[in-house]
Amino acid sequence: MGVISPGIRRAPVILVIALMAGVLSGCDVGTPRILVVGDSWAFLMGYQRSLGNVMARHGHEEYSDYLSIRHLTAVPGLTAKALARNRLGVLNNIGRALRAEPTIDIVHLSIGGNDGIALWNPLLSRAEEQELMDEIVGNVRRIVEYILAVRPNIRVAICGYDYMDYHTRYVPPRVYNAAAVRLAGHIIDMVKTIDRCEYVNNFGLMQYEFGYPGPFDDENIPVVYLPHEVPFPGNADTDYVPLAGGDIAYPSPAHTLSYGLLATTSIHLNRAGYERIALNCLEQYYFDWLDNPLPAE
Repeated sequence: MGVISPGIRRAPVILVIALMAGVLSGCDVGTPRILVVGDSWAFLMGYQRSLGNVMARHGHEEYSDYLSIRHLTAVPGLTAKALARNRLGVLNNIGRALRAEPTIDIVHLSIGGNDGIALWNPLLSRAEEQELMDEIVGNVRRIVEYILAVRPNIRVAICGYDYMDYHTRYVPPRVYNAAAVRLAGHIIDMVKTIDRCEYVNNFGLMQYEFGYPGPFDDENIPVVYLPHEVPFPGNADTDYVPLAGGDIAYPSPAHTLSYGLLATTSIHLNRAGYERIALNCLEQYYFDWLDNPLPAE
């Protein structure tokens, strides 16, 4: 995710992102199979080649993920509402990329988190929260349906978020985490009604993989959980039980997050964190989808 400051002009921001993506396009060494779409979680995974790196390490070096200067499909700060309404032309970019690269049959979609951060607060009534989440889910559905309509062999995986270090003095991480989990539950209910669309649950994945707070070589930092001591996030095989993996009272461990200078909160993972997210996506769906593509017609 990530927020583009209103004080920054959109054109220069998009130009910088496009130039960065252009560098990536020259690095493709395999057949593009996965298009990365969405907000800054998607952009950073594309920029750092998280999916491509993990594919290469697990015997699929002939394939690559895809971003290019011509088809800008992941934009930091992008909301589901903006994408569904084709602001900045990003929805058109997705269709253009899929038509230009017919070998792509998987879309990795990360979207909706910025809507929640911008609009949710703990003072919302139950009805107000439901209205907000219905709007976000409706926008995500429109995005998914647009993508699926391009070709009958395209499959979409909505890549869920992990716990962020997002809190205030008076609102602990548990409150924000619980709201994010509730939103994910609504998105999962939607996904179950759409063919060729799946959801990858990542809540608690960093805690499961690395423990908390981790690493554990500093005697001044008390160990709360060792790796694999907390529950692995539920998936489709377990009917997403538990949806809130790990321990919802804590953020992801600090050494898996990316903090800005002097920042005390973080909504982004670092390179190792995103590659673990990529592996979860690949193990749950993409490895099978790469080996068993749907017919193009």
